[in-house]
Amino acid sequence: MRTFISRIIFAIFCLFVVGVPVYAAESIERFDVRANLNQDRSATIEERITYDFGVSDRHGIYRLIPDVYDRHGGNYKLHLDIQGVQLDGSDVPYKVQRKNRDVEIKIGDPDRYLTGKHTYVIQYATNRSLNDIDGNVEWYWNLTGNGWLVPIKHVSLELVAPSSTRRACFVGVVGSQDPKCVWKDTANFVQASSTRALDDGEGMTVVFEFPGSAFTSLSTWDHVQRYLQDNGWLGLPLLVFLGMWLIWYRYGKEPKGRGTIVPHYEEPRSLPPGLQVALRDQHLSSRAITATILDLARRGYLTIEWQEEKEGGSFLEKVARWNKESKFVFVRVKPTDAGGLHDFEKIIFKGLFDESDLVVDPSDLRSTFYKDIEKARESAFKELKSLGWFPGNPSTTRALWITGGVVVAVLLILASDQLPIQVASSIMCGLIVGAFGWHMPRMTKEAAVVVEEVEGFRWFLSLTEEKRLQFTDAPAKKPEQFARFLPAAVAFGIEKEWAHQFDGMLMSPPSYLRGASLNGLTALQISSLTRAIHDTNTSSMYASPSSGGAGSSGFSGGGSGGGMGGGGGGSW
Repeated sequence: MRTFISRIIFAIFCLFVVGVPVYAAESIERFDVRANLNQDRSATIEERITYDFGVSDRHGIYRLIPDVYDRHGGNYKLHLDIQGVQLDGSDVPYKVQRKNRDVEIKIGDPDRYLTGKHTYVIQYATNRSLNDIDGNVEWYWNLTGNGWLVPIKHVSLELVAPSSTRRACFVGVVGSQDPKCVWKDTANFVQASSTRALDDGEGMTVVFEFPGSAFTSLSTWDHVQRYLQDNGWLGLPLLVFLGMWLIWYRYGKEPKGRGTIVPHYEEPRSLPPGLQVALRDQHLSSRAITATILDLARRGYLTIEWQEEKEGGSFLEKVARWNKESKFVFVRVKPTDAGGLHDFEKIIFKGLFDESDLVVDPSDLRSTFYKDIEKARESAFKELKSLGWFPGNPSTTRALWITGGVVVAVLLILASDQLPIQVASSIMCGLIVGAFGWHMPRMTKEAAVVVEEVEGFRWFLSLTEEKRLQFTDAPAKKPEQFARFLPAAVAFGIEKEWAHQFDGMLMSPPSYLRGASLNGLTALQISSLTRAIHDTNTSSMYASPSSGGAGSSGFSGGGSGGGMGGGGGGSW
């Protein structure tokens, strides 16, 4: 008897303890949707949600409706227009705000609590819910959304629209193709109803196909306008371009010099080839480094001596050997602390030779000389700055702007939804910043005048014989002149043009280029020799050591949770 009474008490206890949350659990008794699809492609939708709060004290419900979708690599927006909300037939306070890609409608009075059953009516409109697919028009709509945290006992749809050619219904979790619904056709609308209750996380989706003539057609331009309207990111590169152009025009546009360029027959302002190129191009190029080495040799600090196991042969055979073997060495003539050098030249000279070195093979400098090149570049622009020709180092300015371009691209990507069109626009913005930044270093007015003089000197070195004859004050052609200005021609990349001015003139190689196979060469052949020197230096001295590296339609694949609409909600 005692055992029987104990069981009765335990059963009553379980009924109260377990039964309370079941009784108090919230649910949606009915989720009824009425939709009108108009010939102009607009749609008005009314959701009538009968929500049972049970014994829970709640202010109301919130409804999340997706408003932005991914399409063609960008955004597709419904532009939902919330037209009204009611509670039990009367107006009720509500707040509409965007949360990420959804519209949230938060309904209720924060000073009022509700329990039991209440009916909410939400009305909204959109003109973007129809899809054009293969000449037909499709309405693919998630009626309830799959994001509700409570079960939905019954779902229905009343659709007022032109006659459809196909229709389908899906019930269940996202991706489900379970057609648990019934259809009813009337003279005024089509009705679809679920045949089972929906658990939390489940929803009901419908899809209708209409002939293309049932609705106003959209032109290609209409689609383009919509795409541009939905993807403001496409206009961002244009804004960045305009902004960077204004910055460049104000702070980066080069001043004008005298406005005229005339031939110069001497080095402008006695500038060595390296500084001429650094000023003109705002960069000390690898050719300028080679030209500096050649100019140091011309001025007696070193010689470049060719060493070949095989001598003689035609010029073409020699060129072939130079290109394949290019065996030459640098021979130091003056001590590394010799005077008469610009600071950047001292760095290059000491980079070629240690104090104890007299002869150096370019291949021995493979892992060290590239560091000296960077130091020389920095030193060259320090000198240009000290001359009052640049406010700062152009390379540093460019590096900062390019870094800024990378930062802009990364920040924009992180701030976006990272859709392909947004990523592409972000990268384009970064490239625009970097491209303008490359041209942002600005020289002074005086420097612009010197650049014109450098251009005049370069013009003289590149003159054809016919053009040269037009200048009566041009100096006479001599082998010494060819040897003197050859490093500058190499720096500008016009050594062949310079050599052509001495066509037909036999000459000994410049005194700073030595080798048994170099005798009896023409100026053009000597210019080819300097190209071989530059190519060898580039491959063996200039490059830093490399490091290894490790080695759709709702009828096609549609289902519950697909299409537009949807979302979810809950109570608060």
